Amino acid sequence: MLWNDILTTAIVDGLARHKLRTFLSVLGVTFGVAAVIAMGGIGAGAREEALDQIRQLGINNIRIKDAALEGEKLLEARRKGSWGLALEDARALKLIVPTVASAIPIRVVKASVTRGQTEAAHARVVGTGPQFTEPIIWNVARGRFLTDEDAVRANKVCVLGEAVRGELFGEADCMGQVVFLGMSPYVVVGVMEPRHMVEGKVKALSSADCNQDVYIPVSAAIHTFAHERYASELTEVSLTVTDERALRDTAKAVHRVVSLRHREADDFTVVVPQELLEQAQATQRVFNLVMGAIAGISLLVGGIGIMNIMLAGVSERTREIGIRRAVGASRQDILLHFMAESVCVSALGGLLGLLTGWALVQAIALYTGWRVLIAPVFVLLALGVSGAVGLAFGIFPAWQAAGVDPAEAVRRE
Repeated sequence: MLWNDILTTAIVDGLARHKLRTFLSVLGVTFGVAAVIAMGGIGAGAREEALDQIRQLGINNIRIKDAALEGEKLLEARRKGSWGLALEDARALKLIVPTVASAIPIRVVKASVTRGQTEAAHARVVGTGPQFTEPIIWNVARGRFLTDEDAVRANKVCVLGEAVRGELFGEADCMGQVVFLGMSPYVVVGVMEPRHMVEGKVKALSSADCNQDVYIPVSAAIHTFAHERYASELTEVSLTVTDERALRDTAKAVHRVVSLRHREADDFTVVVPQELLEQAQATQRVFNLVMGAIAGISLLVGGIGIMNIMLAGVSERTREIGIRRAVGASRQDILLHFMAESVCVSALGGLLGLLTGWALVQAIALYTGWRVLIAPVFVLLALGVSGAVGLAFGIFPAWQAAGVDPAEAVRRE
């Protein structure tokens, strides 16, 4: 028999004759494939979100954050001789730890940002250094960023994020204009280009919206704005490492250096974004295993359904098989016929599962706001698995059908 004859008879005689039974068998494969597609889409989307969060912070990045102690814990740290995270810590790390390429001080200041009667409600004042934009690859749209001279002289100049510029100046030119940070006037020397911020599900990697920031020299942030008694000079220090492979060793060295400088006071934390990403991915892998098990069970149930319909078909069509053998069909023809029926059922389930999985992923994205990505590899995997299920669970019924004795089969009523 030709392949087109085998497929035609398999679809018309075998599947279309028992539509409800075929449909119920297809459902098991459909749900299994849909689960694979949904699992892959959610997992790939979560992974990309986490990677985008890492890119926002810098790939080879370590962050030392002030612990923001209060009450007795703060007094205890100060009694030990530690005065919190300071500019000297950043300078010392750059000199002492050879794998630290840059140490960027950051101080977040609580101050209003106004121009005349207009206030940028969500603006954040950030004192930092000239190298702030290098690790995150962020460019100035107009003017310039802060310079070493600004840092040394504590110049009262500022660089605006795009959102702040829009709130304060609208369509007007802001270069050289004066804005007030608290009660202090600052001259605008630059505007940053708009930056897309990713809010992923890894909360420890979350960062503030840079478009709402106003950047000033860290020296001006320290000396111009009052701060609470015993408070640290800096909010954090951002370190860039020369080699990504040295991140963990560098983090350990950084912790030792800062701990010694702070007299063993527990008033800081060292955060390695890449380690947080790996932890998030480990959790994601567990989720994927659970979803994979559910998908596997669904496919197993679908395979059992296919085997059931095929065995029932062999039993009901024994006389038909005998007649076909009597008029010249070989055992191989019968085997291929029933195998084709099984593969058609699983292929139909795979295609329906692909559509169902795509719709499910889109619904999840719409409802939760998560990013989802359907990678081609998952589509191929789902279709391949569904085809394999059809072959695996169709072999025994097809073999049983091919072994029917023609003379005995024709005598059956």
